[in-house]
Amino acid sequence: MLVSAALFAMLAAGPTNEATIQKASVARSVYVCDASEATRVAWERQYGEMVFVSAKEAMKKGNAWATPRCMSEREHRKLMEMRAKAAAPSTYAQR
Repeated sequence: MLVSAALFAMLAAGPTNEATIQKASVARSVYVCDASEATRVAWERQYGEMVFVSAKEAMKKGNAWATPRCMSEREHRKLMEMRAKAAAPSTYAQR
């Protein structure tokens, strides 16, 4: 499963063009990975070193990487919660 935190951040920030979206999704691609030996071997053959990132790291503005990163299922759930919270309208703004 591919998760692109940058794409979400860009869409939340306002209008963008397709080239910008493609560039962002390449610069911050994150896959949900398990830590098995078979996965590590396949990953290293395709992308190089297998590096896991947290939900916070994936959402951090200005964070970018040249090759895709991995994320555990638990961190992926956290990321989805963070994205939903960021997209939800603030209840304080309505007061």
